[in-house]
Amino acid sequence: MFNISANGIVTVNAGDDFELPIFINSGDDWEPLRYSLRPFDLLYFVIAEHNQPFDKAVVRKVFTHDDIDKDGNVKIRISHKDTENLLPGTYGYEVKTVIHNDNET
Repeated sequence: MFNISANGIVTVNAGDDFELPIFINSGDDWEPLRYSLRPFDLLYFVIAEHNQPFDKAVVRKVFTHDDIDKDGNVKIRISHKDTENLLPGTYGYEVKTVIHNDNET
């Protein structure tokens, strides 16, 4: 079972597959502006035990501009192999985007 509640709580059973679109907002709450990943940009999606830091995540996935759907969202894909060893409990998720600066060498 996969569900996203109105307040953003994701419910998933261990061993489930699920997909989740992520809108990257480069604007603000009043004027959202979609940012589409470009080549060399990365989006990290992690699932971690409650109150654990990003680098201690139990599931780590990296997505690129190749993972953008027809609406311009990044399509997060989690397979049953990613979640099959999760124990019952409360986990958090975090999304980080690394934007490549064309001016960097």
